[in-house]
Amino acid sequence: GVDQPLKHPIPVKPRKRCIFFFHCSPSLEEIVPDIAPLTIDTTLVYFRSEGQSGSGNFICGVSPPIDEDVDCWDPKDLDHADYSLFEERIWPALYHRVP
Repeated sequence: GVDQPLKHPIPVKPRKRCIFFFHCSPSLEEIVPDIAPLTIDTTLVYFRSEGQSGSGNFICGVSPPIDEDVDCWDPKDLDHADYSLFEERIWPALYHRVP
């Protein structure tokens, strides 16, 4: 039933994940793909195009290493993006992966 506890509880725990949005404006000096499939780098950084074809919009994120992937029980910690994650891990990987 709806109000009954599960016979076998599902091991679901809150984990913090940050997904970032960025926009690339095409210019004469750079080529921005119309559509980028989900691409996962060897550093576990991922990105893909977002929205309409040719919009220049992308989303990206990174899966944390196992030793950094801890439970996050304080809802206040889930409300804030970890911008250092983008600056220190995601952006360098994107810089080297995408010319």
